[in-house]
Amino acid sequence: GGYSAVFAAANANNTGLTVSHSTLFGNSYAGIQLLGGNNGATIAGNTVFGVRGSSSNLQHLGIQADGNDIVITQNTVYDAETTGIQALGARATISDNHVYSSGTGIYVTNGGGFSQSFAPTLRSFVQDNVVHDNISGINASGTVVVSGNTVYGHRDLFGNAIGVSTGD
Repeated sequence: GGYSAVFAAANANNTGLTVSHSTLFGNSYAGIQLLGGNNGATIAGNTVFGVRGSSSNLQHLGIQADGNDIVITQNTVYDAETTGIQALGARATISDNHVYSSGTGIYVTNGGGFSQSFAPTLRSFVQDNVVHDNISGINASGTVVVSGNTVYGHRDLFGNAIGVSTGD
């Protein structure tokens, strides 16, 4: 694999990009990496994973989508060393994914700094995902609604279970 299988640089201003029905694996950093400014993307129906035991193909992030109005749905993501699915923009929807054997299963914040991160118009949703056997399950901060997920079997390095964590 390469650095990231699918990559869009910060502020490349891709709008409406769709990545679907692909198998992306064994990259040194990410399977899908869409940095901020790439808005309105849909990432659907993919299988994304790292290669355990290989330092160059471990794939730290499964899916990273940091633009606004992102939809990440019906993906299977596993063996991502750091995070399975990460979304840092406003109005993201992360739904119906299966994430396991990673660092953090799903990490979502709607960004914008402290004063903006709680604005209802920026609300993101994490719903109806199956997230299991990671170091931690779902980490959400800002105005994020987490509902209807199946979350189980998480253990950090000290044996503590962290299923769903909310921050500021």
